[in-house]
Amino acid sequence: MRTRIFVWCVGLLAPIWLASPCRAADGVPAARNRDEVKAILKAAHAAPAERTLDVVLVAGPKDHGPNEHDYPLWQKRWKVLLGGLAEGDEPFLNTYGPPAPADEQDLAGAENVRVTTAWQWPTAEQWDAAELVVINSAPPWTPERLAQIEAYLQRGGGLAVIHMTVWHGAPELVPLFGITQKRETQFRHGPVLLELPDRTQGICLGLPAAFELVDESYFNFRTDLAGADVLATCKETRPGETAPRDEPIFWTRPHGRGRVFACIPGHYMWTFDDPLFRILLLRGMAWAAGESPYRFDPLVLRGARVARPVTAQKPDANDPDLLLWLDASDKETLSLDEGLVSRWQNKAAKFDRALASEGAARPRWVADAMAGRPAVRFDGQDDVLRAKDFQGEAAQWTLFLVTTPRSNRGSGIPAGFHGFFSANAPGGQDYVTGINVDMGGVETTDFTCLNVEGAKGGGAVNLLSEGFEFGQPHVLAIATDNQLTTVYVDSAAQGFRGANDAAASLAEIRVGARCYHHGQETGFVDADVAEVILYRKYLSETQIAAVSRYLQDKYPIAARDEPATLDDALAALAAYDWGHSRRALVPIDDAIRSPNGGAGDLEERLADVLQKGVSPCAADFICRRLALIGTARGVPALAELLADPDRAAMARYALEQIPAKEAGEALLDALPDAKGSLRVEIIHSLGRRRCAAAAPRLLEILRAEEGPPADAALAALAELGEPGTVAPILARRGVPADVLLVLAQRLLEHGDKDAAGEIYDSLERPGAAVPEQVAAAILQGRVALDPDRATERLLPVLKGDDARLRGQAVSLLTQTAPEAAAADAVNQFDALPLAARRALLAADWRRFPALGRKAVLA
Repeated sequence: MRTRIFVWCVGLLAPIWLASPCRAADGVPAARNRDEVKAILKAAHAAPAERTLDVVLVAGPKDHGPNEHDYPLWQKRWKVLLGGLAEGDEPFLNTYGPPAPADEQDLAGAENVRVTTAWQWPTAEQWDAAELVVINSAPPWTPERLAQIEAYLQRGGGLAVIHMTVWHGAPELVPLFGITQKRETQFRHGPVLLELPDRTQGICLGLPAAFELVDESYFNFRTDLAGADVLATCKETRPGETAPRDEPIFWTRPHGRGRVFACIPGHYMWTFDDPLFRILLLRGMAWAAGESPYRFDPLVLRGARVARPVTAQKPDANDPDLLLWLDASDKETLSLDEGLVSRWQNKAAKFDRALASEGAARPRWVADAMAGRPAVRFDGQDDVLRAKDFQGEAAQWTLFLVTTPRSNRGSGIPAGFHGFFSANAPGGQDYVTGINVDMGGVETTDFTCLNVEGAKGGGAVNLLSEGFEFGQPHVLAIATDNQLTTVYVDSAAQGFRGANDAAASLAEIRVGARCYHHGQETGFVDADVAEVILYRKYLSETQIAAVSRYLQDKYPIAARDEPATLDDALAALAAYDWGHSRRALVPIDDAIRSPNGGAGDLEERLADVLQKGVSPCAADFICRRLALIGTARGVPALAELLADPDRAAMARYALEQIPAKEAGEALLDALPDAKGSLRVEIIHSLGRRRCAAAAPRLLEILRAEEGPPADAALAALAELGEPGTVAPILARRGVPADVLLVLAQRLLEHGDKDAAGEIYDSLERPGAAVPEQVAAAILQGRVALDPDRATERLLPVLKGDDARLRGQAVSLLTQTAPEAAAADAVNQFDALPLAARRALLAADWRRFPALGRKAVLA
């Protein structure tokens, strides 16, 4: 993913935003299902390893950031994976995350395989002895090296090249690899969907037809893949093109008596722990060596990232590495004054400390805040709990937060960066000396950003790879060692960032706010916090899953990897309320998105749940879905809610969206009894639906009433644009310009150009000040009214000084105006002001590509 950088000039130490809060970070991929991988491996039968195989693993200097392009680590771990543990080797196989001790049998290596390693390039002796050379680095290509590879392949050697090895500009590589870089070659980080055309035999036997990696793709190479077997492709869009192409991502090709296997992925180190990736890579290596492709299949699951059954693990208060455990469900640890929390005692035995507050800064203890469980509620204004006499520091740490974020208001410092947790040295900034966990510096309408900074690494960055609605509880887990900081939400890995080997100060800690500068408390969070657990060590993924499961069971919050059926989701919906996890309802949205989801049946089932009576929160959920899939069948259930003040607003919204005429009739029937703001909104909905049957009732309101109902009726009648309603609208004094513009647009649609022209004339009367947005709308209307005069209307605007109108003119020329008007503008290109020429050059010329090329040449 490409990041965008925003800098707030709010102080010399203002953080730098490295990811837009509207976009999620590239996330850590989920572990594969172990049983599914075993089923794939069962489809093949590994041949006896009769021949001793000499393998050379070639690596070079690491040339990217944390968890990227770590060729030395790959070489070290895969030497053990393939060749077995030898003297001086470390007993680890994983390339992602902290070193994970492997079982003795997993460290035995492949049968009859000898592995040597080469730094940057094999020696002549290694080339002579090897049956398989695997290169995972970025070696400089010289004529001498190319000659060595050529000779090696001609004698029957096997070569496997991984990722960066093929990212080079030497044309001489095309005959060897079938592919090499050119000037226009592109790359993209993020989800890469592999498509496998043939899974009935060979290397791809048993694999899914398509599966996703989170890695990096290369595309638009110089290629010659004649005679190659492309095993997997991914779709990418090349520069200057709009349609994606199938790009090769794994392939094999013979060369002389030898064989070459090429693998594009391998950017992130977690990819080498992915068992599906391993199947392709290990089988490709075996094929290149002239062996059965299944010879290395027994290695696929050794040290791989696979999901295993998780047993919930409650924290041990006597664990010497447990620094902090705040538990809102243990009321004995709380000092309350009429519900306000003045003291929250730490349950970790090693640190007999408490967090405290006083006066208006005290948060409130709420007994049923989180799915019926207690939590401490921070108001986002001034609530905070702090301990200024905490102690120690942590070079590695793992933090768990059970929280319900409610909002993220305000941007920058001090209004933004609302903090769940922070730690700092006395008088120091948390994001420099300690830890800060917050929602970023830009206001968001959902929980779409989680920023983690501190002594381990600074610069604000979004570590969420997906977004969540506010008001839902989550278990957040953040683990950092000396290389990576990784975020998990409800047991699912999210984003990561690099980490250094510095220690984070824990001299002062806060829950509900941050310490930004010289003791200044900022970033007060609007959230409920039920538990805070901090370890002075890096917990493994398995340990994080165990503690997360304990917390998710306690509150309860559905695990992200637990499948649920549509029946389960509808049953959960009947009892759904604020504070419950939305995870259980996901199958409903999956069914809506599915092309074979049976929307009709789902609509009836949702309507049935609605009519049986549900919470306002569940009604809100159902109404939003019926707005997407609703037909006449769902209208009766929604109409019933229009009399319910707690549920009417969303029912009205859904009825406005449903195209069936019965939905408009239901709104019209409800209008006489509706009161207050609901009545006004129903009037607006009738207008937005263009409900012609509502015109007589709207005219009655316009004539008989004043205030918001009459204003709403005026706007709704303009939306209708019915012939009998135009005169009453124009007869009113002080009709807003936006209403007149809507009316003119509707008249144009009905073919009444004279009436529309009169409205535009009234808005442009001599001497009247016309706001920019009104002038732009009039310009658009005039061009639609008389396309033959488009040039006459638009060229003066292009030559004028009004930047907004000039932009509108360019848009009209390239999108809606006749081609003749666009041609006139291009023909006069040299005579236009510089700003107009720049605007034309930057325009979207897809309607008139020839004119676009002409403009560029001009």
